[in-house]
Amino acid sequence: MPKHSFSHVTQWVFDLDNTLYPPSARLFDQIEVKMTAYVMQALGVDKAKADHLRSHYWREHGTTLAGLMREHDLDPEPYLVAVHDISMEPLEKDAGLAANIRNLPGRKFVYTNGTAPMPSGYWPHAGCRGCLTASMAWNTRTTTPSRSGAPLTGSLPAPA
Repeated sequence: MPKHSFSHVTQWVFDLDNTLYPPSARLFDQIEVKMTAYVMQALGVDKAKADHLRSHYWREHGTTLAGLMREHDLDPEPYLVAVHDISMEPLEKDAGLAANIRNLPGRKFVYTNGTAPMPSGYWPHAGCRGCLTASMAWNTRTTTPSRSGAPLTGSLPAPA
């Protein structure tokens, strides 16, 4: 679409997770390993039981974290920090993506279900440093992780 088609848009929110970076980067593989390790440590179970519980919580609650919170009253913050401490090395610079984002009118934000540091770690590896106005993460919002499709509530940061 021509750039002028977007001239009326004043704010963009991009979903980081398996959207701005390709699933082929396999970043979620690292997160899955860390989720299993966290469940093992937090609940004192072996790897097989942790994998089973992760799958069960995903089916029953929409996410592993939601299951841990509901069934074990787990504090989400340490979990989120632990499981999203991953390497961004698999990402390749994407000059086309960076140029397209830079050329969009308006303010640009990125949202992740990870923790606040995750988007800032992504941008330098993807070649998009300086593309965005700000980032938002699950742990900086008042929301509950789920697959319900419910919209986020709240507002974007005010313009500077």
